[in-house]
Amino acid sequence: EQVSSYKYVGATFSSDMPMFNENVNNMISSSSRACFKVFFYCKSIGQTPPVLALKLFNSLVEPILTYSAEIWYPLISLKLKESLDKFKLKYIKSVLRVKQQTSTLAVLGEVGQYPLQIKIITKAIKYWIRITNLPDSSIVKQMYLSQLALHKLGHHTWVSDIRNILLNAQLADIWDLEVPSLGISKHIRNHMELLYRNQWNDEVNDSVKNPILRLYKNIKINFAPELYLKINISKYRIALSKLRLSSHHLAIETGRYTRPKTPAHLRYCTFCSGNVVDDEVHFLIRCKKYDTLRNRMFNAINHSLPHSFDTYQDSAKFSALLGNDNIDVLMCVAKFVYNAWK
Repeated sequence: EQVSSYKYVGATFSSDMPMFNENVNNMISSSSRACFKVFFYCKSIGQTPPVLALKLFNSLVEPILTYSAEIWYPLISLKLKESLDKFKLKYIKSVLRVKQQTSTLAVLGEVGQYPLQIKIITKAIKYWIRITNLPDSSIVKQMYLSQLALHKLGHHTWVSDIRNILLNAQLADIWDLEVPSLGISKHIRNHMELLYRNQWNDEVNDSVKNPILRLYKNIKINFAPELYLKINISKYRIALSKLRLSSHHLAIETGRYTRPKTPAHLRYCTFCSGNVVDDEVHFLIRCKKYDTLRNRMFNAINHSLPHSFDTYQDSAKFSALLGNDNIDVLMCVAKFVYNAWK
């Protein structure tokens, strides 16, 4: 009997090339069902902190999504590789309750989560190292040596893709070893994560490439989960997420979607005179509409702010409030944002 695809130990092999595309689509479908169960569970227990929701994803969904990825990931299309990262991003954005169009860099930085491809690539490299250290009598090692020989003859194989992964990850020296030490495996993940953090930092601070992060770069110092995510009242936490990640309805954001697009310097606040741009800083520090709420907020947190706070520029005040390391201050700011927008 001839079939177009078959499943073996959980992985689907297809006669169409690339042969694992159907397998990845199946993994995504299975992971979607697992996500639904996670959300159902979270809803049944009430408010679920983002940190717990992400742990549930990493423990219950990610193993399904990345099952045997060290084999198939190097061989699938670029479009499917991107769809894997988008799947996890969609989940994180749903947890934070921000728009799906929200900046990927900001969302990942906010929760301190690496793209899924970092973990998969790390798995693939570690798997390659384990294979190279197998005895030559091993069937798996013999298959590897056959693919390596074909690669050296100019044919494209799984080994070719592993080599490209290593070169792109600035690990060409490991490829040159041919049989790298098993001990190297311990350092692969740290290297990949450091590489991504450096890339993330460069892109967040690139105002030309990512103008929407003009304020975020001033309040985000480290690639790590933000303290405010521990606020246990979800409506306040969500409001703060939306402000920090520019997932709101201030004119600075909505003006991007007008036709023709309104220039950033002309996206004025409709509540204040003087043609003031309605951006996040103006909303939090100056907008006349929210004076009563703002005074209430500052009365509650003044004792926790620097003595020279009143002398700060508005942008510095904004950064001091949203980048604060006092959970009580963050809670008061979150309450202000929620009450202003409700």
